[in-house]
Amino acid sequence: MNHIYRTLWSDAAQAFIAVPEFAAAKGKASKSSKARGAFSATWASFGGAAALAGAFALNILSASVALAQTLPTGLSSTTNVTQVTSGNLMTVTNGAANGRGIADWTSFNIGSGNTVRFVQPNVAGVVLNRVAANGGLSTIAGSMQSVIGAGEGAPTGGQVFLINPNGVLFGSGAQVNVGGLVASTMNITDSNFSSGIYSFSGSSTADITNQSTSLGATAGGYIVLLGHQVTNGNTLDASEGRGVIGVQAGGRVFLGAGSAATLTVNGSGQLTAAAMTAGSDGASITNASGSIIAASLGGRVDMHAMSTAADPALVVINNSGLISAISAATVGGVIQLRAEGGAVSLGSGSSLAVYKDQANDANGRVSITTTDRVIARQTFDPYAPQITADLLTIDAVKGIGGSVFVGEGSEYPATALFTAVSQARLSNTGSGGIYVQNYGDLTVAASSRNG
Repeated sequence: MNHIYRTLWSDAAQAFIAVPEFAAAKGKASKSSKARGAFSATWASFGGAAALAGAFALNILSASVALAQTLPTGLSSTTNVTQVTSGNLMTVTNGAANGRGIADWTSFNIGSGNTVRFVQPNVAGVVLNRVAANGGLSTIAGSMQSVIGAGEGAPTGGQVFLINPNGVLFGSGAQVNVGGLVASTMNITDSNFSSGIYSFSGSSTADITNQSTSLGATAGGYIVLLGHQVTNGNTLDASEGRGVIGVQAGGRVFLGAGSAATLTVNGSGQLTAAAMTAGSDGASITNASGSIIAASLGGRVDMHAMSTAADPALVVINNSGLISAISAATVGGVIQLRAEGGAVSLGSGSSLAVYKDQANDANGRVSITTTDRVIARQTFDPYAPQITADLLTIDAVKGIGGSVFVGEGSEYPATALFTAVSQARLSNTGSGGIYVQNYGDLTVAASSRNG
């Protein structure tokens, strides 16, 4: 099997844990072994499974997280959302007639050692939690859960929306286990929410940041982070906040930066479509060094950033960590990076990887689209950017024709990327470039649009 990780449920931690799996590959063994070797080195640079497990066990908190209020305060609801607190556990029950409950809070924080558990009527149940404009940043340092039905052993399921114009921080000790999660600085109207129209908009310049190693959703579920700037991990020191986002089979991860977004969720609580619809000045998405975004069998990971800043040097999607998806029998894994108003940067240590679970599984793909350019650079580090996929499509527009940077100071027309990448891989000089492990067709499209 060509897993790059497996998602395991830990009863002790009550969390999904992403761990690597380097089983013998089927099919094209020589290429697969190269890919596993390259990934092994990258995984080692992240600290490996032991480091991630240690993050769970130690429950280390940054200073800002330690100062978080214990539990949410000031609930107000007109849709029969109620809460009961017993010790360090707050139970929020969704009693809305249509399954879409609305809860307004004075503040929403979960301190270390504390739990907020949402009790939902079914998988389609969802609670919109909206924090007051003067409620401050939401810091999640404890546990957030969503379950179907009350009682011991209730299964994970249902969806939680957390809307805060002041920003949301999932700290290094946070554990999130839900059917679906939306954390956003953009607002949604009560009428749209109640009608199942998930359109978000707002002018907040606050950020959504994940430094938790346990931000997870169940099979078919989703994790969505929406803000002016969205960051997975700690951009200053990965050891102080390695971000791990994981969804089980058929799940989706969507990170969006800008000022407006639209989501489509079906009656089974599955995210079927997601896109940014308006930009903001300096919008950006970062998957920091050492951080992981992973979607299991038949899952997909999307990033969509829209910036309105007039800055020719702006990078709106910056990946220096691992993004992975695994194909299933009939559904290929997908990774899609879409940048409008700036470049996509694949930094040193960056890995975009779509693997097959079995040799005859559906083909997976990596797609990178930008109105500017793709920059793949290796600085003072032995780990060049890597892309593993059955199909890779890059549409890089810079004026007419597009351009792609491969290595330090080298620029190639977008249509010549395959040749440039092949030379960089075959020479293997360690001086930079993208390492592409290609199982099938490689397509590079140079658009005629004006950037």
